[in-house]
Amino acid sequence: MLFALLLLAAGSAPAFHIHQKTPLLDFEYRWPTQAAAIPALRRQLIARMKHDRSRYTKMAELDRRERADKSFPFFPYSFSRTLHFGGRTARLVSFADERNVFTGGAHGNPSTQALLWDLKLRKEITFSDVFARSPKSILQPGYCKQLAKQRMKKNGTDKVLNIWEQCPDPLKQSVIPEDKDRDGRFETINVTANPYDVGSYAEGYYVVMLPVTAALTSALNPLYRQSFEAQRQ
Repeated sequence: MLFALLLLAAGSAPAFHIHQKTPLLDFEYRWPTQAAAIPALRRQLIARMKHDRSRYTKMAELDRRERADKSFPFFPYSFSRTLHFGGRTARLVSFADERNVFTGGAHGNPSTQALLWDLKLRKEITFSDVFARSPKSILQPGYCKQLAKQRMKKNGTDKVLNIWEQCPDPLKQSVIPEDKDRDGRFETINVTANPYDVGSYAEGYYVVMLPVTAALTSALNPLYRQSFEAQRQ
């Protein structure tokens, strides 16, 4: 069994990386110092890490036994999870939560989810939670326009099969606010659609970047308004 544990020093909140490889499971977890610096989030990540490792090890063991009974080859499972820092304000911290799971099929299943942490409430919230009214109508036009352009670039057409919506609700995708200039306020909204969400697996991710606008900030709950800054249009 190969076991590697790496702690990258960053004051009192080191980044975390663990990689454990067994005949059943190739398992990896990683989060940055910005996540490690939040005690409640760090505890949540540790608990989830233990759960995921136990779950996929048990699944792989069961699969191996069943395949042995049928004389089918077994391929070790894999699971990885990595948090990428998106930005931190006085109230909120955002991450892109990347995962990749292989459970013996034709290929692994990658996905990116949003992880938005409220420092005052000390818990994870959703992007929609920071609004006094739904921002769907504000985000949808820009999202639809950019999604159509990306579909055209990838496929030569912006038309899609009936199993996918022509333009889905952006709030049903992974919405990750980002502070690219690191001034303590979010100015960009990253809307990530995972493989299969708006297109085939071969099309991969669709990532649309939208600016924070005055209209968007006007829809915010006042408690979160200082965490966002409108961009000039």
